[in-house]
Amino acid sequence: MESSIWIMLIKIIIFLPFTVLLIYLVLKYGGSSALKIQKGKFLKIIEKTSLSKDSSIVLTCVGKKYYLISSTSSGNEILMELDQDEINEYLANKDISIKSGLNNLFNRGRQ
Repeated sequence: MESSIWIMLIKIIIFLPFTVLLIYLVLKYGGSSALKIQKGKFLKIIEKTSLSKDSSIVLTCVGKKYYLISSTSSGNEILMELDQDEINEYLANKDISIKSGLNNLFNRGRQ
């Protein structure tokens, strides 16, 4: 019985560093490639503004089209598709006032 405990202890001493090394390598090299996959060129979130605890408005780019999307806990809904002129105006004014630019786009869509 005592010899089996020593054998188990030796196995743990041998395989624990090996397991830790594998975890380190997966996180180091696997994590960076996972981030590259997530930084897709097809879908981008331009801006997200929270309206309340569980709802927000999201400006997204899908391909070459831009959408204003409502995101709530019960689901997501496309509020409107934005044309290129509105996006160019918004992106030009983005540095000046981020929140007022998104509010202007939303208010324009309601009219």
